[in-house]
Amino acid sequence: MPPAAALVRSMDCYYSNLIEGHNTHPRDIDRALHRDYSTEPKRRALQLEAVAHIEVQQAIDEGRDDSAFPASAAYILAQAMTWACVTALSCSGSVRSVKAETSATSR
Repeated sequence: MPPAAALVRSMDCYYSNLIEGHNTHPRDIDRALHRDYSTEPKRRALQLEAVAHIEVQQAIDEGRDDSAFPASAAYILAQAMTWACVTALSCSGSVRSVKAETSATSR
């Protein structure tokens, strides 16, 4: 990923989450992207949310997101499952593996 793209995704994540009242500091976002999570549960949850946000955006930018129309139920479900997976720590796979699982279950 080009450095500029990574920086823009990180900034977008920070400001989007801030607008939603989720104050994840840029330093915490950067640490989370390197899988260095806080031991404090609230901060860790915000870091996981940030990673999910950035991974989903990267998948969309690279064309790895679900091929369904973005306003369709299938697309929304795939993105929601990706976010839930990362933020709930219920899976260790990447966006790509969640996409594959979602596609398999929606057939």
